[in-house]
Amino acid sequence: TTVEWAVREYIDPKESVPQIYFGMPLRTELRVFIDVDEKKVIGIAPYWDPKIMKKRFSMDDDFRNPDKIHDYTVYAAYEDTLMSKYEKYKDKIWKEVESMLPNLNLTGQWSLDVMINGVNDDGSDDVYLIDMATAQTSALVEYVPKELLKKYEENWLPEIPGDMNYKE
Repeated sequence: TTVEWAVREYIDPKESVPQIYFGMPLRTELRVFIDVDEKKVIGIAPYWDPKIMKKRFSMDDDFRNPDKIHDYTVYAAYEDTLMSKYEKYKDKIWKEVESMLPNLNLTGQWSLDVMINGVNDDGSDDVYLIDMATAQTSALVEYVPKELLKKYEENWLPEIPGDMNYKE
């Protein structure tokens, strides 16, 4: 009754960045919350939020796992760089996303994950939209002011055309 797509394509990093999660490049990512009906951005967050990442790597049940220790160490060493890049890009990404909203054929509130992949040969930023979900069900929704977040109800029952009366 729903349609979901998962398309995966590896995007080569344009700059050298450390890796966590068994080889995933730790690139600058932003989660942008949008209200398509209102045609505005309602929040923005660093995807690699320091509070959440530190909790994940140091307080969850598996925090003594050597892989988690590695990821925590790598993240902690790169946190300032990630946050500096987040601060550098957040206003620019906010404005760019907001300028696209009138052209989206969607309704409701969404989160968009935007990845900064470095700089292209022409000096422009290499930017990708890498994921999206309904805003209310997304992590980091606390970056949206509560008064702006609308309740989202998903209709799991499809409308089936035609006569639904069973006839023998």
